[in-house]
Amino acid sequence: SLFARLGVPFNRQSTWTTDCGDTRRLKTYGLVNAYHDFQGKSIINIHEVKFTEEETKLWMGVAVGGTYNMKNDRFPIYGEVGARTSLKNFAESRVFTADVGFRLNF
Repeated sequence: SLFARLGVPFNRQSTWTTDCGDTRRLKTYGLVNAYHDFQGKSIINIHEVKFTEEETKLWMGVAVGGTYNMKNDRFPIYGEVGARTSLKNFAESRVFTADVGFRLNF
């Protein structure tokens, strides 16, 4: 598939210094996205058996997430949850996502 995405982000960031002198940041955001599938069709061959799936071409999605940076941006923790649905089969074709992680910057 070949997808294009057009989105609008909404974000807010706060920065402060602790009593120990460490800089901390909190960034929160929301996204509204429109997705378009230019091919709209997936074909998979498994042992001479062909599976075809017709995708709807236009999807809409929303997501919210954030990042909390500690120790002068050395230890960021992040997370995002999102949902996407087809506009043709609204609420019948849907995708849910979640992403949580931790980074260590040297």
